[in-house]
Amino acid sequence: MKLNSLKSAGLGKLNAVTPVCIKKAVTADATGGLVIDVPFSFEISHVVVQSDATVSNATAKLTDGTNDITNAVVCATLDGCIYNATIDVTYRNVSKGGVLKVVTANAADRATLYIYGVRT
Repeated sequence: MKLNSLKSAGLGKLNAVTPVCIKKAVTADATGGLVIDVPFSFEISHVVVQSDATVSNATAKLTDGTNDITNAVVCATLDGCIYNATIDVTYRNVSKGGVLKVVTANAADRATLYIYGVRT
C-alpha cells in the first residue's frame, strides 16, 4: 500500500503525515550547486551526509539556491555519516518544483545526501 493512500484505507487518523526521503549523490564538482528535483511539497526534518571519498576540508550543505537550509556538514573521511547540526526554520518548507541544491566546499568533495522530511 502506498503511504499516501492511508486516508482511503481508513488509517489517516493514525498517520497524519507521510515521511519522505530524497537521495542525491554528489559525483562531480558541486561547488556551484548541484540541483535536486523536488517532486512534492515537504518540510525538511533532517539531512544525513554520507562521505563517499576522503578529501581534506570537505563539506556539503543544502540550500534553496540562495539561502542555506542546513549548516555545512563535514564529509572529509570516506564512509563517514554525519547528521546536519542545523535546519533553518525559515527555509525548511519546500514547494513541489522548488529549488534545492547541494553545495560543496571543494570540487573533489564526494558524498551522498539523504534529505528526510514529511509531505505538506
